[in-house]
Amino acid sequence: MPQPAPGEARELLRAIAARSTVVLRRGDDSFPADPAAVRTVALIGPNAVAPLVLGGGSSAVNPAHVVSAAEGFRAALPGAEVTLARGGDARAHLPPVDLPALGRDPEGGPGAVRVTHLDADGTRLSTAARPDWTGWERSVPEEVDTVEVETVLRLETPGEYRIELGTVGRFEFRGRGWTDWRYDGVEEPVVTAGGDVLVRLRLTNTGGRTGTEVVQCYLAPADAAADAATVTLRRRAFEVWDPARRGWVVPEQDLLLHLGRSVEDLRLTVPLPASLVSTVDG
Repeated sequence: MPQPAPGEARELLRAIAARSTVVLRRGDDSFPADPAAVRTVALIGPNAVAPLVLGGGSSAVNPAHVVSAAEGFRAALPGAEVTLARGGDARAHLPPVDLPALGRDPEGGPGAVRVTHLDADGTRLSTAARPDWTGWERSVPEEVDTVEVETVLRLETPGEYRIELGTVGRFEFRGRGWTDWRYDGVEEPVVTAGGDVLVRLRLTNTGGRTGTEVVQCYLAPADAAADAATVTLRRRAFEVWDPARRGWVVPEQDLLLHLGRSVEDLRLTVPLPASLVSTVDG
């Protein structure tokens, strides 16, 4: 199917949007009021303020130009007063702030926000206005301990809003509690009636506060280098894809079971001989 020209695509999209719009009263396929007689129009609702135009999440597409509901009514009814209010909101989270449109650098620089990098001692390493801010701070240098994001908002409507921030980097997984643990030992693994492998280990909280530890488990071939060991493993953890049999199988081979706080912090290692692994396969 040939791609429509930009003008044709615009007309097509406009026709589709018009057909999907339902008015309170539909008589002769016209606007349900005399445009010349309309004096006031009230647009109420979160979608009137911030409509979801083309998809959401990873399917979101930013069109080159969007005519808002308020802009459309003002153009179609030049003699009417159009008011806009967000009203109630049934969403689980507060609406996000459109920082590029509503934010400005508190120090007067170009852009919507100012991003400052600090080291562990609180020393400023860098600061800059970000005209292209999208809510993410990527490629943070290793020496940066804290990232500060500052902005001054000019809100069009009163209410509570959400500012979304994100960062990309590597962080140590600390389980559910910010305390330290010592891994003391592990018992002999056993295979349950359901084909799972149960591993019990002993932990001691050596930190200064109560907390909960999440023990992570990793499997590796027995001839691989190892630092540590693991907990309760479903049969699926042992399976590999067999192209010849076109299915998932449990290979008969010696394995090592690693237990630790993260893949970078393994504390215990338990050998799983092929004789035990074969019982997992039933």
